[in-house]
Amino acid sequence: MKRKTKYRIKNWSAYNKALVNRGSLTIWFDKKSVDSWYNKKVTGKKGRPIVYSNLAIQCCLTLKVIYHLPLRATQGFVSSLLELLQLPLSTPDYSLLSIRQKTLPLKLPKTRKNNEGFQQGQYHDLKYWKKKHNYHRRSLAETAMFRFKQLLGGKVQARTLQRQAKEIALKCIVINKINQLGMPAYS
Repeated sequence: MKRKTKYRIKNWSAYNKALVNRGSLTIWFDKKSVDSWYNKKVTGKKGRPIVYSNLAIQCCLTLKVIYHLPLRATQGFVSSLLELLQLPLSTPDYSLLSIRQKTLPLKLPKTRKNNEGFQQGQYHDLKYWKKKHNYHRRSLAETAMFRFKQLLGGKVQARTLQRQAKEIALKCIVINKINQLGMPAYS
């Protein structure tokens, strides 16, 4: 009988630092976000110009999603963060956040297909059954959804379908950003 493989983290110090950085509020206010907080594009259309960039709106809505805040509390939270970080930026109004959430363009990264686990031999009946029914892929999806709900809650605050879709997309972006900070490398 084959022994169970033991996984050992190779990059423990870097991974530990990444775990600590996940709790930092400053990761959402990087240089790119601060430099492009205000909209610099001129539309040429009638009406009031767009003051805040999509990145600024996404930053505010990301904090809303992470800390499960209503829009008014999000405005106050972002305002106090900007003040504490001594950034010379103003905060978007809660009504503007609500309006822009509906049409905010969000880019989700494309997923990669990983079939390495399915290309191994069929030397056990259970393994064959799992392979035949794609159980491994389903198990990974269930684990990902469990992590998603544990980190960001299982409920959506937005009321309309378009805003709910944007809120869920923001949650996916948050998880990807957290994973980009650092992941364990196993030996």
